[in-house]
Amino acid sequence: MKKILLDKLKSKLALLFILICVISGKYWLFGFLFLVWTILDIRNRQTYLLEIIQKDENPILYWIIVITWFTFAILSFFTVSS
Repeated sequence: MKKILLDKLKSKLALLFILICVISGKYWLFGFLFLVWTILDIRNRQTYLLEIIQKDENPILYWIIVITWFTFAILSFFTVSS
């Protein structure tokens, strides 16, 4: 039972964080998720947008996606919720 709870814990916590963002209406919190995705993508040299994009195999597409995640992060921080 403990293994089931701890398996993929980061993903489960991210889903909980997303749920809290949506329920609370604090969409700027999504900026943190986009920022984490950007950092992880740069660190891992790959990103994911419906399929895995490797930096070495598709550098232009890779950077377009990473820059898009970073742009969403910045825009999310400046979005004001009502």
